[in-house]
Amino acid sequence: MRSVLYHQKQKTDPSGRRIYIGEDAYPYAGDGIFIVADGLGGRGGYPHTRIDRRILDREQFYGLVFAPVFGENVSEEFRAFVTDSFREIFETKDYYFENSATTRSSGYFASRLVTAIALYELTYNPDFEKHTLFETLRALPADRRDEALRDYGDKLGFLLYEKLNAIAANVGFEVETRISGAYLLPSTLAVGLTDEREDGVDAVYFWAGDSRAYFWDADGLGQVTEDHEKDETMTNLITLTKPFAIE
Repeated sequence: MRSVLYHQKQKTDPSGRRIYIGEDAYPYAGDGIFIVADGLGGRGGYPHTRIDRRILDREQFYGLVFAPVFGENVSEEFRAFVTDSFREIFETKDYYFENSATTRSSGYFASRLVTAIALYELTYNPDFEKHTLFETLRALPADRRDEALRDYGDKLGFLLYEKLNAIAANVGFEVETRISGAYLLPSTLAVGLTDEREDGVDAVYFWAGDSRAYFWDADGLGQVTEDHEKDETMTNLITLTKPFAIE
């Protein structure tokens, strides 16, 4: 069975135009890599109005946003996926800055940027080459695997922060609200990596926040990640405002 579900709410702006307002990024599933991310609409709900307006043009978008941190040596499939995930800003480029309905929130941009960075590292970074990662983990004694996985998580977290910070500086993302406690580019993330073997499937999960990973086998569907949340408050999430960790 192959299935991807994605739905966005809509609202009508003062001019009567229908605007998509989803903050969760397009999910990615392919070649044993699964990624979901959800931008925060509360602390990241303020709009970005000081960004480089050239990024609203689809033809200039990748070259301005991602090429400086990823380079141009990526597949057309990768370029198309990360560009298409921002289609809402291309659809409203002629009136993006008109009102609060047509602009996009920090959470909107965050989830899509985080998804793109995670996909890039898992696709093009030799340190995260899937076959090598699983072979390395399988070769370790069981009591050393947790430490190795923490190292992978720390490395992914560093790369997410490094590239997200560079994009923010290049494009002009900044906190544009006086509300106390606002976050810059806040998002959750859940990544699943799977490696099929003759006798089963090995799986590794990386996450931050309350986006969840599940495993579906003969016993049914079970959640295998624990939400980073206490008393209905997120205790760990990806943002440029404060330190975070990838578990």
